[in-house]
Amino acid sequence: MNVLQTLPVASRALLRNKTRSFLTTLGVVIGVASVISMVAIGEGAKSQVEDAFNAMGTNLLIVMSGSTSSGGVFGGMGSMPTLSWDDLDAIKREAPAVRAVAPLLTTKLSLIADDANWNTQVGGTTPDYFDIRNWPVERGTMFTDSDIEGNSKTLVIGHTVADHLFGAGIDPVGRTIRMQSIPFLVQGVLVKKGQSPVGQDYDDAVYIPYTTYQTKIKGGLQKYIAGVLFVGAKSSDDTPRAQTEIQALLRDRHHLDNGVDDDFQIRNLTEIANAQQEGTNTFTSLLAAIAAVSLLVGGIGIMNIMLVSVSARSDSMACSRSWSRSARARSACAWPSVRSPGTSLRSFWWKPSPCPSRAGSPASRSGWSPRGHSPTSSDGRSWCDRTSSSSRCSSAVSSASRSVSTRREKRRVWIPSMR
Repeated sequence: MNVLQTLPVASRALLRNKTRSFLTTLGVVIGVASVISMVAIGEGAKSQVEDAFNAMGTNLLIVMSGSTSSGGVFGGMGSMPTLSWDDLDAIKREAPAVRAVAPLLTTKLSLIADDANWNTQVGGTTPDYFDIRNWPVERGTMFTDSDIEGNSKTLVIGHTVADHLFGAGIDPVGRTIRMQSIPFLVQGVLVKKGQSPVGQDYDDAVYIPYTTYQTKIKGGLQKYIAGVLFVGAKSSDDTPRAQTEIQALLRDRHHLDNGVDDDFQIRNLTEIANAQQEGTNTFTSLLAAIAAVSLLVGGIGIMNIMLVSVSARSDSMACSRSWSRSARARSACAWPSVRSPGTSLRSFWWKPSPCPSRAGSPASRSGWSPRGHSPTSSDGRSWCDRTSSSSRCSSAVSSASRSVSTRREKRRVWIPSMR
């Protein structure tokens, strides 16, 4: 059966059983929709974790100073400056797993541009900071090492600061921003980075060379760093090794004996991202279990509908097969209506038993057999006994007998009326 014949038959079957077709379609839709939703939500959550991690930086470690302690009261990490500029240079030289190190000195200041002002975070750092955090310049250029050596009064700004000071859609490169009455030249605008997982706006900040920060904005602590160190490992696999190398190096430089706590703290943002990724994987597994249950329910529904369809079709085929057997039995076992031109009126209307007996039957006496078969065999079995099983033949013959008997009675009533 080709497609042109199959499609009309299938269309008629679907239209004839609208409820059954709707339930089958509903089961398929539920199963497919649950799987697609599970995959989409899982991938979306994974992408969100990756975006948040990339916004923080690649293979990032943050090194902070220690805590003050007075009378049993601790001031918290960063309250006691213990990291020096020599420590920063030592990490660059002696930690093989470290790719780059950059300081970050921060404060909050009010910026003024023309008749607009905006209070934001000002950071003093190096170009390596933007390399560690995967944060390139969208317009303009980044300040360089020569700007750091010359205490250049240049800065790069985020999108939020640019929009509030100069307006959306206006290029601020080459414009002037004043901080503490000191003019700074806008050298570049950073790529829009968005918010952190805790809601911090990364784009609401400006960055200047750290030497300019120490001399023009806020004096430093001489040999100590009044801020934190951002460390970038060479790869994600090297991040734990870089953390171990930095910890061992700083303990040795700070002359800390065994058993003494570190006077600094190292935060591994990769571990935070991995923990969040584990939570996302758990959520994805839960969605997969829900999708599996939905598929199971939809499959059971489809199987039930198909079982009903097959059962109904089986009954119809059984009826058709039974009628076909009855027709074959009538044609095989019944005598013909007209045997010869000289047949009498009585023999024309009289019909013997549909299935002749083995001995003494009219068929055996007359020598007639259906379709050219001999009426009896050498063992005395009739043609009907030899060609069909007993149960099948008896069922077919019984149906044929009832049909023949009914027609015989009708004809017997009609014959006297002719006479």
